[in-house]
Amino acid sequence: SKSSSSKGWMLDGYPQTQEEVGALKDKGVVVEKLVVVKISDEELVKIATGRRMDLENNIMYHVDGLGGWDKPPDDMMAKLIQRGDDLESKVRATLAAYHAKYDGIEELEFGAKYEVDGTVSADDAVDGVRAFLGVEKKVVQKESDEEKVVDVGSDKDE
Repeated sequence: SKSSSSKGWMLDGYPQTQEEVGALKDKGVVVEKLVVVKISDEELVKIATGRRMDLENNIMYHVDGLGGWDKPPDDMMAKLIQRGDDLESKVRATLAAYHAKYDGIEELEFGAKYEVDGTVSADDAVDGVRAFLGVEKKVVQKESDEEKVVDVGSDKDE
């Protein structure tokens, strides 16, 4: 519709190759902005391998309180498990597959690029991306006076 296309839309993980960029251009679609999350492999390994799961309560923790997860209470450590996907060998294999697929994407023909520090809080990262994209957070008040985000679309056309 006119209103959705005038506000734009997001592609996650696409395009990945120059051919895909060309195919979009052939259809009249131009990728105007690129958001790249920057974080070192070692930091990702540290975050992933430190995750622990409380199966009884279905709660994820991080042994050092990283990655947005709380640090578990000391008396809880013994009952937490490390998931198979969080073993270092699995994490490094996943990173290798990621690099094989995505390394070089930043060199493709895009418009403006914004790099997000992958070590900052999710709120800080999202705020920076919103500013780059020109998108304001819309908030409504619930009856309990608790804020709830209901739409993160642009206000420009309203």
